[in-house]
Amino acid sequence: MIPKRIVNNHEDDWQTTNTVFLERPSGKKWEVGLEKDDGNIWLKHDFDQFVKRYSIVCGNLIALKYNGSSTFIVKIYSESIESEGDDHDELDKEILTSLKTENIDSPNQNTRQTLRAPDTFYA
Repeated sequence: MIPKRIVNNHEDDWQTTNTVFLERPSGKKWEVGLEKDDGNIWLKHDFDQFVKRYSIVCGNLIALKYNGSSTFIVKIYSESIESEGDDHDELDKEILTSLKTENIDSPNQNTRQTLRAPDTFYA
C-alpha cells in the first residue's frame, strides 16, 4: 500500500491515474496498475512481474521514492543494505543515513516501519 502521507502530499496526482511507473536507476521504467479501495492505493497489476523480473526476495529492502508525474524511483537492497551498482546517489544516502540514525545493521519488517523520509516508502 502506498502510505497515506505520500498519497495526501500528492493528492492531485492520484485522482486521474490508474497506473504508476517504477523507474530503476538505469532509467528503465515498469508500468504498474493501481488498485484503489476505501481511500487506500495499492501497487497491484504487474507488480508481481516486476518482483520476478528483478529477483526480489524476502529480506530485500525496496525503497520507492515518489518523483512526481506518477513515477517512483526504485532501489533494491540486499539484506546487507548494498544497492545495485557502486555509486551512491541521494536516495542511497537518505536510506543509509536513516539506517545509521536508527542503529540498524540489516533490514527487516521493523526497519520498514521505522524508516521515514519525505515521499519515500519501503517494502
